[in-house]
Amino acid sequence: MKKVLNKLKSTEWLSVIIASFALFLSIYEGYQTRVHNELSVRPKVGIILSGQDSGIFSARIKNIGLGPAVLTDIKLRSEQGTVSMKNMKNSQAFFQDILLFMEDKENGTTDLKMTDNSTFKYNFTLGVGEEIKIFTLSDSNKSHFFEVSKKYLERKMRIEVFYEDFYGNGFRNQYN
Repeated sequence: MKKVLNKLKSTEWLSVIIASFALFLSIYEGYQTRVHNELSVRPKVGIILSGQDSGIFSARIKNIGLGPAVLTDIKLRSEQGTVSMKNMKNSQAFFQDILLFMEDKENGTTDLKMTDNSTFKYNFTLGVGEEIKIFTLSDSNKSHFFEVSKKYLERKMRIEVFYEDFYGNGFRNQYN
């Protein structure tokens, strides 16, 4: 081996160094391309609360990122405890627990009814620009319903959305 190395001319050494450097750059470029591809399809999930004077209040999730989001869990936390979509056997039980959280006799939100709820399941894929409702509530006592519901959420309840991109990177977004 030493005889071979001693017989190499300077141009041959230079060729070996350039080839090694090219190999290193190719590997580094592959790594950077993967990082770029992950960033170019990263999802971002927003939580949107909206209401109307007619006594309707809704919470929605919208993918405002560049790639699809795989919803892995939604948690509602309050003084009464935590409700997780992942641990519910069906979505109806999940939304009934939301009603229990929102019931607040002090603020006049006692006649709540679920008018619409989402049917998404664990590992639901949310495409770019798509949105789904978490829940829609209505109250027969329509006075200041949206303000009361929003104040309740700001003071007593936290909505957390857990999601992943297609590379398996986990993310979390929360309201409050």
